[in-house]
Order: sequence, then C-alpha cells, then structure tokens
Amino acid sequence: MEIRNGKINCLEKRPACFKKCTNKECWKNQVREFGYRITKAREAILDVLKQSTEHYSADEIYQLVAQNYPGIGLATVYRTLNKLCDIGLVDADIFEEDCKRYERAGSKKTNIHVHLVCKNCNKISHHNLVSDLEMASYLLLLEKIHTENDFQIDKVNISIDGICKECKK
Repeated sequence: MEIRNGKINCLEKRPACFKKCTNKECWKNQVREFGYRITKAREAILDVLKQSTEHYSADEIYQLVAQNYPGIGLATVYRTLNKLCDIGLVDADIFEEDCKRYERAGSKKTNIHVHLVCKNCNKISHHNLVSDLEMASYLLLLEKIHTENDFQIDKVNISIDGICKECKK
C-alpha cells in the first residue's frame, strides 16, 4: 500500500484516470482493456450509474435501464454489474443483509469517505473526509493496519448506521 496526495494507491494496474474519468470513450477503452466487449446493455448500465451518486440495488438498476433499453433482462444486469465490479468501474457494497448496492467508482467528491446508512429509510449518503485532521487520522489508521498486520488493503468500506436528519424530523 502506498499513500500519495492523501489517497491510497493499491491499484497499480489501473490507468491514472481510472476513477476520475467521466469520458464515455475512456470508459469504453477501459472495458476493452480487460477483454470485454462494449454491448448496449453494458453501456446503458454505465450510463445509469454515471448519472448518479446514489447506491442502487441490481433491481433498481434494472428498472432504470429498462426505461431506455426495454429488451434488457435482470440476469444481464447482474452479469454486467459483476464484470464492471471486476474491472473497477463500479463499486459494490453490502449495507443490508444479502443486498449489494452499486455505485460508479469515483462518484464521490474524494476517494476517502464514510457511508452513512439510515436505519429508518435505508438511504445511504456519504461523509467525505476533507479536513486535514480527518484525512490524517484515517490514513494513519490504514497505514497502521497495513504495517502491523502485513495486510494489503485493496478496498475500505466504513459504514455508520443511524437515523438521517429527514427521518429525525
């Protein structure tokens, strides 16, 4: 693990623009570099995820994609999401029992963030670590875990369960 400019760098095999890129052609090239074809279904799924910072279930993605691409099947959505996760264009996290939630990789303002999960409405929001103190504390913790356990950190997912401000009203 290496820390550069406040970000964890354990993804050496990926292009420099990987998580930040919003250019459609760049995304297509990344899919091709991993040996996958660009299909209308894959493009439609990437379009849905690219236009949002929400965390969607596969069923929700299916419903959104089917509006513009009615021929798509739910199994295609699942297969495509798995491939896009393997490539690294999509992140998948489990916040509810047996339900993955997907989002476009790099859809947060920073690479380092905490998920805030409302127990009442199930909304998932982000708390971005932007202050120097927050960032330094977080990176110090990860470096300590990496060093003391000789553990290569590939992905970190911190989620905090609670009640959002809308549900508290």
